[in-house]
Amino acid sequence: MFSPNICSGSMQFNTIYINNISKEIDQSIVDAISTTSLLDQSNNSDTIPDRVHSLITNTGTINPYFILNGPCEWFASWSDTRINFSRHTEVYFFLYEVLTVWQNHSRYNCPVGSIEKDCIINEFEMIDTWCKKHNVSKYKIFTNEYRMKEQLQQTKYANWAIYPLDTFSLSYSSHKKQPSQGAPEEIKHKLNCFTYRWDQHRHSAVAILHDIMPEDSVMTHFHNTDDCVLKYPLDNSKYFESYTRGCNDLMNHLPLVVNEPIETKAVSMRDWLNPSTGTINNIGTVDPLEDLYWNSFASVVCETNYEYPWGQISEKTINPMKQGSPVLLLAGPHSLELLQQWGLKTFHEFWDEGYDNELDPIKRMDKVFDIVTDISNLSYHELEVIKKHMKPLLVHNRNLIRTGEMRNNIIKALQ
Repeated sequence: MFSPNICSGSMQFNTIYINNISKEIDQSIVDAISTTSLLDQSNNSDTIPDRVHSLITNTGTINPYFILNGPCEWFASWSDTRINFSRHTEVYFFLYEVLTVWQNHSRYNCPVGSIEKDCIINEFEMIDTWCKKHNVSKYKIFTNEYRMKEQLQQTKYANWAIYPLDTFSLSYSSHKKQPSQGAPEEIKHKLNCFTYRWDQHRHSAVAILHDIMPEDSVMTHFHNTDDCVLKYPLDNSKYFESYTRGCNDLMNHLPLVVNEPIETKAVSMRDWLNPSTGTINNIGTVDPLEDLYWNSFASVVCETNYEYPWGQISEKTINPMKQGSPVLLLAGPHSLELLQQWGLKTFHEFWDEGYDNELDPIKRMDKVFDIVTDISNLSYHELEVIKKHMKPLLVHNRNLIRTGEMRNNIIKALQ
């Protein structure tokens, strides 16, 4: 997306929205190869760059900025003659998607929760290359990752201008609904856990949940559990035996779905990390989960990234909280802290949220499943009593998201 300004006789762009999967999104969103101004195409569009653009500009930002969606590996070599930044211009880069860490050309899976000094992040590299090519000496990078910078102190990025600003949630949380005083009370399921794309923490969570409370949890999972290649070993987990039993038994029950479709079968993670509707026969991400969030005591949320030692939140967490569900997060450390910064209430009054400070991914998962085990040992009546005590927190969270107040709190970080 380009927003043109006339500066010193040449056309200059305030915003460029770049997306490396443009064929899968609305045609009105252009990538950087095109020079069509999205702002000129439609007054009624409600696209990602439209929402981010309006929210960011409302903060008073006047710097030219890029919204980069995904790796966009070709960006470092891309150029446009109409871009003509002055030598003193400071350019902002907003990274819309979560980041991946690499080491020796392979994904770094962070087995002990720390980033080694030779690790790199491709998005940072391409931004630096592009800025050098265009004589941009000052730039800031805004990422969805929270408290990332402190974990990069051993890397080349220790002194880079990297700041947390969750552009994804900023765009996703643009709700303007009326407040609601409603909160769920009747409980039909002790826990829910909904997964789609394969990742180790999702695979592990479903297996352990299936072993601990097969009759009292509701889950989705589409991948076979007998052919998974783990990114890091689980042998040191106190729940390793439970994980193993769950994997073995799940093979008789997969795929786990909410609405039983016709001719559905599980897929292999070796072939389909991200199951498509064509692969699994009309199962997408549109299962009616709202009622299940509402009728569960709590949600075990498997966030986008887990093993990296920084916080990160997406719609996976926001959706159940919007429906009045407490959350147990299988996410990076400090993710609960990030929710609190946005004004949301977490649940330390009801269970130990110390897992949010644990950098080691195995120990963090064990602490979450200690809570799951405690919940499994409570009766439905006991859980309903606890949830009634939670009601003020649940209503607060619902309304913070529904009314757009959470979005305003996110914007304050940029201001």
